[in-house]
This record gives sequence, structure tokens and C-alpha cells, in this order.
Amino acid sequence: PAPEVHLIAGTRPEAIKLAPVAAAMRAAGRLTPVLVASGQHPTMVSQALAAFGQEPDVTLTVDRRTGSQPELMTELISQLDGLFAVRPPAAVIVQGDTTTTLAGAMAAFWRHIPVVHLEAGLRSGDLESPFPEEGNRRLVGQLARLHLAPTALAATNLLVENIPADGVIITGNTVVDAALDVAGRRAPF
Repeated sequence: PAPEVHLIAGTRPEAIKLAPVAAAMRAAGRLTPVLVASGQHPTMVSQALAAFGQEPDVTLTVDRRTGSQPELMTELISQLDGLFAVRPPAAVIVQGDTTTTLAGAMAAFWRHIPVVHLEAGLRSGDLESPFPEEGNRRLVGQLARLHLAPTALAATNLLVENIPADGVIITGNTVVDAALDVAGRRAPF
């Protein structure tokens, strides 16, 4: 069988932007996409993937009592690390700048699993805005081996941060692919 690549989604936007990637991977047949719902917002992830005829292959359970970022981060890393221990992927794809994105990147990095960052290189230049997303983006940028930048500006931001050019690819934004997919389905009005 083709090597597994885990696509980690914890929020609706992550699921929407990862769905076209999973579909393309499935169609190419060279890698096996494994959609992982991190547990950050599992219902929203499942609903978003359903719009593309997909569903999570793995749904993690996150125990949240306080709702704080440290609690969420701790739970996500623990759950993802456990998954990677029993089902080690060839690579992990994280998207954007959420807590799930950072947790997925860190858990994979600690297990020496290559990290691919989808929608890499977005920068506001202000760690306080958006918070904590700008910090998450920058931290993931240091951990990823492959940076899939949506624009030339995002790619330039990565190069300015001394990310090796051979690890940066301008891909466009997969939300466009998602929109075209849904628009092309001819759903009943």
C-alpha cells in the first residue's frame, strides 16, 4: 500500500482547505491520505468534510474543562503523539495557524516525521495581531520541511526568514480548489 500522510484538521477552515489536498492525493494514488480530526472542533470538521463527500479517518477526543489555549495544546499534542506512535505516517500536513496546526507540527517534529505546512508564509508582522495565530504561523514555519505558500509574497516572507528555497513551493490557496469543487457539483437549488 501507498505510504500514509496524515492531514490534521481541527477547525472548519482547516477541513475545507485540506479536503482538496486529500482528494488529489487519493486520485494520484501515490500516497494514502488519512484525514485526522484533532478534536478541537470535531463536529465542524466532520460537517465541512461531508460537503466534499469525505469524512475523518481518525477522530481524536480532546478532554477540555477550562477552554484555555494551554489546556487545548496539551490535549492535542498528547492525542496526536499517541496516534503517531501507533500509526506512524510518512509525513504530516498541517494547515494555517490554529492551535491544531501548531500541535500537529510539534507532535510530528518530536517524532521526526516530516511536516508539510499548507498556507505557509502568511505574516502580519505583529505577534499580537492576530493572536495567537501569528505566533503559531512563525513557530510552524521553523518546524516544517516543506512550505506550501499560497502567494509569491508568502513565499518571499519565508525566504526572508532564511527558509531554504528548495523547501518553498507556491501552490495558490486550496480554498479556491474547494470552492470550484463545490460549485461544480450542481447541487439542487
